[in-house]
Amino acid sequence: MIELNSSFLNNFECVLLTLQAKLASFQQFLDEEKLLLNKQDMPALEAAVYQKQTHMNEVQMSMNELKECLNSQSFEEKNIKAIIDLYPPHKQKIIHNLWNDIKIALEQCDQKNLLNGMLITTIKNLNDVILRIMTQRPQESTTYSNPQQNNQNGPISTREHKA
Repeated sequence: MIELNSSFLNNFECVLLTLQAKLASFQQFLDEEKLLLNKQDMPALEAAVYQKQTHMNEVQMSMNELKECLNSQSFEEKNIKAIIDLYPPHKQKIIHNLWNDIKIALEQCDQKNLLNGMLITTIKNLNDVILRIMTQRPQESTTYSNPQQNNQNGPISTREHKA
């Protein structure tokens, strides 16, 4: 059986709690980003790019802390159960649930980020098509016009002719 000191176990729990908090914050941001995408609020989306990078950096730093924590004791993710088993029985379930919450949050963040990316791509493609249509039309052409202005000889409609 593996034995680790209590400072490692306390540190491991703190790292997991920090990672869980960072993932929750990132998930909330991704939900807000989706709302901005649905509204097509471009100025707010541009500002959100920097926030997203900050959230991603924070999650990455927490993941690196977890990796360092595990590497300090020559553990890998597949051995997390062995670490959890080292906790007192009343703490094992808490740490196990925390670990499962982190795995679920990572998957949810990945899915939400993927969905938001697909929305961004769709909006970009739609904007590109609209821009292409607008730039291929001659400048003099108008979609809607006053028939009186375009026809110098009088009205086109027979209803408008005076008898």
